[in-house]
Amino acid sequence: MLRFFLACICILLPTFVGAHPHMLLLTRLDFDFSGDRCVGVSVDWGFDMYFSQSVIDDFDINGDGTFDDEETREVYSFAFSNLKQYGYFIYLRKGDRRIQPERVTDFSVRQKNGQVFYTFYVPLEDPAFFPEFSVSVFDPTYFCAVRYQEVPASVPPEQTGEIGFELTENRRYPVYYDPLGGVDDSGSYDTWRPGLETAYPEEVRVYFR
Repeated sequence: MLRFFLACICILLPTFVGAHPHMLLLTRLDFDFSGDRCVGVSVDWGFDMYFSQSVIDDFDINGDGTFDDEETREVYSFAFSNLKQYGYFIYLRKGDRRIQPERVTDFSVRQKNGQVFYTFYVPLEDPAFFPEFSVSVFDPTYFCAVRYQEVPASVPPEQTGEIGFELTENRRYPVYYDPLGGVDDSGSYDTWRPGLETAYPEEVRVYFR
C-alpha cells in the first residue's frame, strides 16, 4: 500500500515544505456551448510518468491497461474527490470576480503508454460568466506544476468563427496563497495579507469575436 499512499499524498496534501512543485499536470480545456451560452468546460489532465505509474500500480488491479468501472470509482474516491476542497484547481473569473466550482461531473480516468489522464466536466451554472470570461487551472499549494497543452483549449467546430480563446497571464488579478500552509489550509485568497505569496496563473480567456 506504499504506492497507494504516495499516489494519494501527491494530490491530497499541500506543500508544507515550501512552494516547490513535486509533480507535473498538463491540462486542456474544451468549452461546451448551447446556442450562444457556454454551459460548461470539459477539463483534461495528463500526469507525469511517476504519478501515472503510482496510479496504474495501485488502481489497475487486473493489469489489463485500462480502468474498468470499479477501478475508476476507486481512483475517483481515493485520488480525486478530495480536490473538492481546492475547488478542483479550477478558477472562473469575470472581471474582478473569481469563483471556484462546488461540483464537477463525468469523471473518467484512462491510461496510454504508461501515462494517466483524468477528464471531468465543470458545469457553468452562473450565467454571469458569459459572454466573456476566463478559466485557469492552478494548484494554490504549489504541489502540482500546471502547464497547458500546445493547443490549450477548443470551442465547438461550428462556432470557431464566432468564438475565440487565448492563453494569457493575467497580471491584474493575482491569486494569493500561503506557501507554508498546513494540511488543513486548502484555500487561496483574493486579498493579500502578510505571509502570503502572489501568483499570476495563466488563464484561458474565451470570448465572442
